[in-house]
Amino acid sequence: MALPPWQLSAGTHIVPLDSAGAAEELRQVIGFKREPAETRFRDTYLTKLRQTLGEPTLLVAYEQGRQLKLDEAIALALTSDEPETPTKAISAGN
Repeated sequence: MALPPWQLSAGTHIVPLDSAGAAEELRQVIGFKREPAETRFRDTYLTKLRQTLGEPTLLVAYEQGRQLKLDEAIALALTSDEPETPTKAISAGN
């Protein structure tokens, strides 16, 4: 699975893994239990990232995400180099 560059990193962060780690930490803090379907999706998602990036990179980035403060996790999620989609261009009047 090849991920586009905008999906892989923002500065020193691997956004999908940092976000997954931050979400996991938040789930544990508030005591939220995953539904079975969400667990299957998450496991598949992390397996694909593990195959693409390797186990050491996955573990470091995931733990980095778990260490983010809530405001840092939100800022990371909102910071993206994602290319503009046609829908975004239309809504922006381009």
